[in-house]
Amino acid sequence: MKLTDSETETAGPRVNIGIRVSPELKEELNREAAALGQTSSEYGEAILHNRHRADAEIAQLKQAIIEGAKAIEDLNLQQLMLKGKQQDEFANYKKEIESLKERLAVLVPQNDIFNDERLNYLFQQLKGKKDVVENVYGDDFPISYDSLESVLIAFIYSSKLNK
Repeated sequence: MKLTDSETETAGPRVNIGIRVSPELKEELNREAAALGQTSSEYGEAILHNRHRADAEIAQLKQAIIEGAKAIEDLNLQQLMLKGKQQDEFANYKKEIESLKERLAVLVPQNDIFNDERLNYLFQQLKGKKDVVENVYGDDFPISYDSLESVLIAFIYSSKLNK
């Protein structure tokens, strides 16, 4: 805490002032001045000269605290909004999972049909062949056995149920 050259030049002539302090405080000020490479007189003048700057610094720090508190409040609000958004996304994912479970409940039995040993054996025997199948109405339609599904379709349309 030293006065700048411009502050020393603009300060004008100096006068002595007497200040009564405890011996301990005087020693403390002398040590602080020596640590800064100043005389106790220079150090005391710098302290007195800068006494009003502390008020401005305190006001700046208070403003910084207010701005920091506002920033924290904004971040907390953003965090709450993100939590709400995450909860909405979670609910959507839950709905999607339920929908997929329902779809899976339908597909698993279908998958079981396509994994049937007899159906696979028949497909291997008919694979690549073409046929004409007569449906229950007596109409013929051509079919190519190129998938397990085509074997099932041929059986379904050629079956005549007893009533």
